[in-house]
Amino acid sequence: MNALLKLTWIDFKLFFRSAIVIFFTFAFPILNIVLFGSMYGSDPTPVYNGHTVIDIMVPGYIAALIIGTTAFMNLPLEIAARRQTGVLRRFRATPLHPVAVTGSQVFVNLFTAVISSIILLVTGMLIFNAHAPVISWQLVFAFLLSSLSLYALSLLIANFFKNVAAARAVMMALFFPMMFISGGTLPMKYLPESIQTASKFLPLTYVVNLFNGAYLDQTLDTTALIVLAAILLVCGILSVRFFRWE
Repeated sequence: MNALLKLTWIDFKLFFRSAIVIFFTFAFPILNIVLFGSMYGSDPTPVYNGHTVIDIMVPGYIAALIIGTTAFMNLPLEIAARRQTGVLRRFRATPLHPVAVTGSQVFVNLFTAVISSIILLVTGMLIFNAHAPVISWQLVFAFLLSSLSLYALSLLIANFFKNVAAARAVMMALFFPMMFISGGTLPMKYLPESIQTASKFLPLTYVVNLFNGAYLDQTLDTTALIVLAAILLVCGILSVRFFRWE
């Protein structure tokens, strides 16, 4: 446990040494909400059942741009970089278990996702008068399950990468289409029916559905709950089982 805490603290400091990681984790969501919030305004609309566009954007961006980015870009690329540079091979000579090696990265990304989400929400409230959500157990649970399920999936995928270049290419090819057709950045109702059907096979869609329900109405989407719980359980077990040191 002490080793995990020390490794987490080191990883936390290393996280803030990467300008690109900082930009996409913290600045990119803010730039998007400022840009599109300015375009669409903050008036209630019947299209969103009386919610304002900005109130819909905030949970969608938290799910797609913050949780999604930390899961599909930050986490697997860091694991691939450590495998490529031999850091994981050195860890293998220590008593550290794979759970500790990956767990430190999970803690760091989860913490930064929380901070980035708070910054995004405060930005929306200050500039566009976005409504603050009810901090319910449903909201906290949805955030944790959404984050951990995608982290488990990305860690499983990261086992197949020997270098950062391959990891970046594959994860970008997976993440960016999901970001736009999961309902997080573009409302699902405005997407073609064929895209809506295809989105049902994307894990990020269920993250958006679960988090939106908890954020806006303090409810949990049952289908999303089951799907994400299954992803967390299966991918979590497999990511540890097939973890590769080198």
